[in-house]
Order: sequence, then C-alpha cells, then structure tokens
Amino acid sequence: MPRRRAVTTQLEHTGMLSLSEGHDRELRRTLRSAYLRYQNTGDDILPALSNAVVLWIGDRQMTITRFEQDATTCRVVERSWYVEYGPEFSDRAV
Repeated sequence: MPRRRAVTTQLEHTGMLSLSEGHDRELRRTLRSAYLRYQNTGDDILPALSNAVVLWIGDRQMTITRFEQDATTCRVVERSWYVEYGPEFSDRAV
C-alpha cells in the first residue's frame, strides 16, 4: 500500500488467536496462517491471514500481516492485525 494512503481503523474483536503451519493444496506449498476465532464456538471472527508474518511483538502487543481472501468474491487483499493480549496469555507461555 502506498504510504500516502490512510490506514482505516476497523472494529475491535475479541477471540482466540492462533498461528499454524499447514499445506495449501492450491499453491502446493506450506503456509503459515493466522486465525481469530470465537472462544466458545471456534468459528472464525475474521477471514484467516494466509502466509502470515509476525512483524513485531512487545509489551502485550503484536502486529501480524499478510493476505486475506474474501470467500464470496475471491478477492485477495493485504491486511495487518494489531493484536493486544492480556496477562493470561503470557502466563501460559512456555
């Protein structure tokens, strides 16, 4: 995205964040994906970020970026997620 374009702020979402690696049949390669899901149902809150990259982590915050595909239009756009996580997350870190 050109630097001159404004960043649009989206609604806040609360859920379980997960990052995983798996094989993509269409691309025939391994991809890392980021998911934000409802804790009680496991349903996706946002479309997954494909080929996800964690750009920054610090002080209970992180930025994850990459590509999101709209299931209806099949349009692919680049997205970044700014994530804030609470102390309960860091208590589980090993």
